[in-house]
Amino acid sequence: MGSVILGKLVLRWCNSCNLPALGKSCSICDSHTDMVKHTPPGDIRPAFPHDLQRMRNQIDTQFGEGCGVRLIPLDVVVILNDIPDQDRMDEVIVGGTVIGNYRYTIEQGYRFLLKPEGALRLLPTLTRSWAKCDDEAIPFIKKGRSVLSPGISDADPLIAPGDEVVVISESGELIGVGTSKMTGSDLKDLEYGLGIRLRQKWKNVQLPATYDLAGTWEDAVSASLLKLQNLESQAIGFIRKVIRQYSDIPAMVSLSGGKDSLVVLLLVLEAEIKPTLLFLNTGLEFPETIENVHRTAAEYDLPLVIADAGTAFWDHLPKFGPPAKDFRWCCKVCKLGPTARTIAETYPEGVLSFIGQRAYESSQRAKKSRVWVNPWVPGQIGASPIQNWTALHIWLYLFWKKADHNKLYELGFSRIGCWVCPASDQSEYLDILNVHPDGERWEDFLAEYAREKGFTDDWLDHGLWRWKRPPAFVKDLIDQKGLNLRRVNDDSESPEELVAEKFTFYMGDIRPSCTDDLTTEGVFNRSFDLERSSRLLAIFGLTVYDEETNVASIGRTLTATGEGSLTVNAPTKKEIENHLTTALEIIIRSEECVGCGICIGRCDQEALFLNNDGKVDIFPKLCVHCRKCLGKCPVTDFRDDGDFDN
Repeated sequence: MGSVILGKLVLRWCNSCNLPALGKSCSICDSHTDMVKHTPPGDIRPAFPHDLQRMRNQIDTQFGEGCGVRLIPLDVVVILNDIPDQDRMDEVIVGGTVIGNYRYTIEQGYRFLLKPEGALRLLPTLTRSWAKCDDEAIPFIKKGRSVLSPGISDADPLIAPGDEVVVISESGELIGVGTSKMTGSDLKDLEYGLGIRLRQKWKNVQLPATYDLAGTWEDAVSASLLKLQNLESQAIGFIRKVIRQYSDIPAMVSLSGGKDSLVVLLLVLEAEIKPTLLFLNTGLEFPETIENVHRTAAEYDLPLVIADAGTAFWDHLPKFGPPAKDFRWCCKVCKLGPTARTIAETYPEGVLSFIGQRAYESSQRAKKSRVWVNPWVPGQIGASPIQNWTALHIWLYLFWKKADHNKLYELGFSRIGCWVCPASDQSEYLDILNVHPDGERWEDFLAEYAREKGFTDDWLDHGLWRWKRPPAFVKDLIDQKGLNLRRVNDDSESPEELVAEKFTFYMGDIRPSCTDDLTTEGVFNRSFDLERSSRLLAIFGLTVYDEETNVASIGRTLTATGEGSLTVNAPTKKEIENHLTTALEIIIRSEECVGCGICIGRCDQEALFLNNDGKVDIFPKLCVHCRKCLGKCPVTDFRDDGDFDN
């Protein structure tokens, strides 16, 4: 995956203090700071002790005991930069230098990929994964050639194909780093073949003399204090401006229990506004998140409104199946529905919602303005005071204010949200299963789903439930590893058929046929509950339902039968198409309603409600046929449209 530009790269480094800085000069020593070369999008963040220990252990495993502390010294400030990859990959920045990448892949697990700067640092303690080159081969390697087996004089015998290898000269000088294509024994014994594919050869770049200089995150705050004060002032100005612009509606803060929304709350309070807090409990929150939200509301003495999805996820899981990156039905049912209902009930005249949205999080959010209207939640104006902040801005601000943040971040989680989210990296998902109390329940569901659909353990073990239409790298993985995704002699639906099932309307395809008198008849591939559908067809127009014949009609415009047909009359083909589409969508929604309540929040007439079956119903006499309720619906529009924050 290529680099994605979502905002400016802001990381600088004070080499005198060995600290990251956000400004061109250090607020501690007033020294000029240097720009740190790192990969976009540049959503840089602190490495917490849990991250540091995990990386040190991995480095020791690959390169020998003591290498972890050598490469990542104790008591220094370390930055992680999340960069585009198949799963998780962080650039690791120590002393203002990218010393390597900490990577997770589905096929290999965790690996530490050294940069030449990191390899240079490791040379005095390197006892594993090394290979020596003959002096005669070095000039060719320095010109960009790969390392061939005949040019290797010695190598660590424990090297396996695919291992990271540090290539050195006979005298112990660094030549480069790369990936071994054979075992350590073969590297030094074979007389032909590609031995090591060099990823990077050494360039004469020296590590700073202050590489080991100790520092704390409190020191890092001090180094960027002037920049933080300026950022705070700008955000407060934005908040006050938006408040004035939307003075006719109340303001609140959408508090998620994560770091970004906490910073937004602190900024709103600094703007001398005491807001209501809205927390969306999707039913898929971490216990630590719920605890943090309640603790925050109590600490700042703020009213807390909770939009609660209850058991909606588990209730609808059998119907929809596992959510996927390209099939995030759960966001509509568990997030947007409860949010729309709660906002409609609590703020009938609308609300200005300050939200922790940042451009660096995704391309969809980068395209958004700082103030927007949520198409899924009527009456909500969203505003983000931190749109152009990186994660490092966020953390330095929280450290500055000594804010009580969600402790899950210190366990290696970079983002806090729904714990079963398919958009999470597989590496993070495996960590989640170890800490969430419902992890076993979810694993049991996936195992049963796999059994019912005919999937194998390979499908489960590699987290392939997270895609309905797997991307190219997943397909390559399946081919390369020879994964078997289907049980032998299984006659259930193929993966392709299951994908198609999710990306069509649940009623199936309609087959229209036009006649000369501008009448179109559409035939469904199944019958439906016309008595219920006829009530919701009041959205289309005044409907008459004949129970004896099981026929519903709206004047001469539309006739529907419970056997599965629609007949539409109109003066033009365009009107026929529009009427047919509208009636079809209403019937689909009626049949497949999941009770999320998004449409209820759009109804100004209070004509819609949830009945005892948990489905949307209607008071026909209150309906004015405005059709505002026919906006986005999880039943007919469940693809990932990018952003689901409340």
